[in-house]
Amino acid sequence: MNPTRKTKVEDLEAALQARIRQQDLVPAERFREKLTDLRTFIHQLARTDEGKADLQRRIDRFGDCRPLPEESDRYFYGKLRRWLDHDLQERNGRRADRDPMAGLT
Repeated sequence: MNPTRKTKVEDLEAALQARIRQQDLVPAERFREKLTDLRTFIHQLARTDEGKADLQRRIDRFGDCRPLPEESDRYFYGKLRRWLDHDLQERNGRRADRDPMAGLT
């Protein structure tokens, strides 16, 4: 028997159990868990030199992303997700990778 087959089957089973757990959660709890996972990712990113630099560039460029007191977990998750997904190379409303001359003028 292939020794990696057991590992693959165990990984698939773990993924299935996680998917079932997600489906059983009510929407508010699902977004709370997603927000927790996203915050965990950010904390892990902040432990690396490149991650710290990336987060600092985002703070300098877009401002800090903190929840407002009246914000729901669902709304803050979306806001934080957009903050992380926002392209740092964007200049003058155009993405630098679409316009090869964007940084040359």
